[in-house]
Amino acid sequence: MYEEEDMPYIREFLLSRQLCRFLYIGTEKPVYKSGNWFDYNYNLTQNIFSIDEYATYYNEFKDIVSLIIQEHDRKLIQNPETLIFVLAMCAQQHEKENLRRKAYDAVCKVCKSPEHFILFNKFCSLINKHKDCPKKGGNGHGWRNAVKKWYYSKTPMELAKIATEFKSRYGWKHKDIIKLAHIRTTGSDREIVFKYMLFGFKKLKETLPDPNTQSETAEEIMKFFESVEDLKHCKDRIRSAALIDSLNLTLDHVPEHMLKFEEVWNLLVSSMSLSMILKNLQRIHNLGFLKSNGAMTLKVLDSLNPQNVTKEKIHPAVFLITVKNYLNAGKSLSYEKRKIKEQAKKPLPSPPKANKEIVDALYDMLNFSFSHLQATNHRYFIAIDTSRRMIENGCWRNGNVNAFEAGCLIAYSLIRTEKNVTIATFKNSVVESVIINADDHDDLTFLQFMKKLQSKTLENIDVAKLITEAFKKHNHYDVFINLIDKIDDLPEYSEDDIDMYKKKLKLPISNFIRFVNCALSDSSTFRRKFFGENIVYICGFDEKVPYIIEAFAR
Repeated sequence: MYEEEDMPYIREFLLSRQLCRFLYIGTEKPVYKSGNWFDYNYNLTQNIFSIDEYATYYNEFKDIVSLIIQEHDRKLIQNPETLIFVLAMCAQQHEKENLRRKAYDAVCKVCKSPEHFILFNKFCSLINKHKDCPKKGGNGHGWRNAVKKWYYSKTPMELAKIATEFKSRYGWKHKDIIKLAHIRTTGSDREIVFKYMLFGFKKLKETLPDPNTQSETAEEIMKFFESVEDLKHCKDRIRSAALIDSLNLTLDHVPEHMLKFEEVWNLLVSSMSLSMILKNLQRIHNLGFLKSNGAMTLKVLDSLNPQNVTKEKIHPAVFLITVKNYLNAGKSLSYEKRKIKEQAKKPLPSPPKANKEIVDALYDMLNFSFSHLQATNHRYFIAIDTSRRMIENGCWRNGNVNAFEAGCLIAYSLIRTEKNVTIATFKNSVVESVIINADDHDDLTFLQFMKKLQSKTLENIDVAKLITEAFKKHNHYDVFINLIDKIDDLPEYSEDDIDMYKKKLKLPISNFIRFVNCALSDSSTFRRKFFGENIVYICGFDEKVPYIIEAFAR
């Protein structure tokens, strides 16, 4: 039993784990659901209880804002929305003034990008209006000062680019925020930008003072605004391309009617990061610009190089999802969209076939991208279902990737980075460990690994037997990973089972044994009655899943 004086430390430990779980997987329950975080309504105050506890015991516990900044700097959190939501909750709570002040002070660090800054303000507004909030404080001095500080942390020219590139996000505009914060900048270069945000370019020109009295910065800003407005209404592709080139504009600056011309995309692709090119690959392809030996194709192939992959640290999961979507002419459609497409009187024309050169380059970068993954130095036991249904069932949220491909990618990522990994499957009804020698890592491609792992039989597999066999052999593992397609096939393990395993191996009770249960084709865990502190469930598959597993293992 714990001593009474230890209880505050135990409470802090449990709360910090609960909070970290929310930051990493988007909910305080140990369940990660693939896809858009907003789809699950996690951004509601009633879904996160640890903040109120932290606020109540603020003087006794570790500073929660320091924890937010620490996790932000580690860059392991895949949904930055969770960090911003927790920061907004700290800023809107009414228990501790010091906590609220520190939260507002951290806005410039945690919400550097305009999208994150707008999202912070949206969350503050939603939390402030929530009926369960103890006070209705409105937009107080703390919030107004934080907003003013963020805008003043940017140079006037940076603000001008933000004003034209990110006019609105998440249903909020800079105009809304500036009005609520009552920002006044009379006589400064920033005044021009704020007037542009509030009234638009036409009214800005009418209210400007004599051009002869303007500073050089103000003149530069006005020329920039004039060029951007010119681009908005320009219908000539050559002139539009020239404006984009001279102003170094991004995709968000370009009006929709100009995004059907190859000259415009040629300039945009030249300045895009590889991650952005991968996001827009299908869009460019559907426009018919990725022809064999075409200028655009050569630019895309030139960007698909090891230097860019290493620089941007793109995970293999991103390449797998991209190449499978590209081969299948885009993302898999939802049931509703498929139904509308089938019932349409005039079907849409099929996109051109995938360019083989680009497909080969994507697979090459997929194999290369395993080389920059970071090891956790834990011992892993991976139980994977290799039956027919894993191949036939697509992953939830990424239907073009089947469950077997996703499971193999998770397993191969660990094989390439960790020293101690055991992979178990069935072959002819017998439990078999798949042994990959360390010397074979560099020569074995991902597709060759999948072929090696695939079972010769197509029978159903009982994953529970694989874990039971691992328990019987008394081998020490830190992390157990189950890779199956449906949640029903997962074995029920409790904290007592984990304690029994520790006892057999004579491990200290403080030693963490973790279970990761991946139901790659399932959308929900509602059939699971038990959730343990050291057990996490993952539904579906996206590029964030391998990072969630890594963070949980650490």
